[in-house]
Amino acid sequence: MAFVEWTPELSVGNEEIDAQHRRLVDLVNQLHEAMVEGVVGEKLGHFLVELVEYTKYHFSTEERLFEERGYPARDEHVAEHQDFVARLLEFMEAYNEGNAAISVGMLQYLREWILHHIREVDRQYAAFLFGVPVG
Repeated sequence: MAFVEWTPELSVGNEEIDAQHRRLVDLVNQLHEAMVEGVVGEKLGHFLVELVEYTKYHFSTEERLFEERGYPARDEHVAEHQDFVARLLEFMEAYNEGNAAISVGMLQYLREWILHHIREVDRQYAAFLFGVPVG
């Protein structure tokens, strides 16, 4: 069983965004698997870098849609994105300096943030942008 399970309730009703969300889930699962297998150092850092870079890419896709379609909660949503990326970057910097390790707690934070964000926050824009009912 994967550390983070993709379920239909995570769908926002848009193929491109759903595919990107699945990729984020996959990246967290890969990071978890690498940690469980005892991967350390630069190799483990590679998974973290990929997660950060893909997260930025995904957020830019969502934010472009917000701009194009005039999403009214854009600023609040973008602020959540910025806070999450800042936290990831802080952790990555600490990891690279040898001051942090990929821990179960960190992975749980990633899982909970991603699942909550998609289920609660992204489903709000899904209702506005794609007509997907919230709930």
